[in-house]
Amino acid sequence: MQSIFDYKHYKDYLNKALFPKGLNQHSSQNIKSVTKKLGYKAPSLLSMILKGQRLPSADLIEKLASILKMSKDEKRYFQLLVTYERKKLNEKNVEEELIHIENLLKKNKSSNPTIMDLAKFESIAQWYYLVIKQLIKHKDFQENELWIEKKLRKKVRPNQVKKALLHLQQVGAITRDKTGRLINSFSVTTTDEVPSSAIKQHHEGMIYRAAESVNEQTIEERDLQSLTLSFEKEDMKRAKEDINEFVDNFNATYAKKEGQDVYQLNVQFFSHTTSSKDEITKGYLQ
Repeated sequence: MQSIFDYKHYKDYLNKALFPKGLNQHSSQNIKSVTKKLGYKAPSLLSMILKGQRLPSADLIEKLASILKMSKDEKRYFQLLVTYERKKLNEKNVEEELIHIENLLKKNKSSNPTIMDLAKFESIAQWYYLVIKQLIKHKDFQENELWIEKKLRKKVRPNQVKKALLHLQQVGAITRDKTGRLINSFSVTTTDEVPSSAIKQHHEGMIYRAAESVNEQTIEERDLQSLTLSFEKEDMKRAKEDINEFVDNFNATYAKKEGQDVYQLNVQFFSHTTSSKDEITKGYLQ
């Protein structure tokens, strides 16, 4: 049985997944049946999508993922396929962006993506390790502790830089090419569901850097926004999936192979309040 990860076009996957066993996917009866399952009235919309004449909306992607029982990774891959087509249809000069989207597609090619072992991540959890890893991509990069210290606004010391370069090589996050120059070997990914002191340490460091940017960087150099809303905890799973989709799309659009600077995107979504039940049973929190 073929997997969604075997497809490079969302249309080809949908035709096979929605109409298995050689059914005529373009017959009016079959189109109407699937349209009804999706909760839509006009079968013409689905017909156009299956023919590649129209792209699925975010709402339709959610419904398709539901009836096809897609896993989290399968849905994110499907979203990337749609994003890829949207770029090709709506943009003129997107060669570099498409390269990054294709890299994301390759990363999601397997339903079991490689995740860095938490024991290894502990040795590179300090915030500046991954910043240095990105800095290595730049054309003007110098493997010099003083140069890197200055480039990172003197937020790290030369001995910390030296240790970071060593540890990044030990875990395989960076390596050397035939000429001896440091290069990136793979993207660092960790689990997002298992508590870890190393991951907490990394997030704390990045959040602290964001706080410093309020006074140290101009508004032209940064963008900090805040949203406070009333929220139901039952929606947390879907909210996390939407945040993951945004981060993937942001990375595909703006990450450069050799950028001028290294920027950090932090997405923080957390509760300001305790639940009503806790308030009733515990009273005031100490």
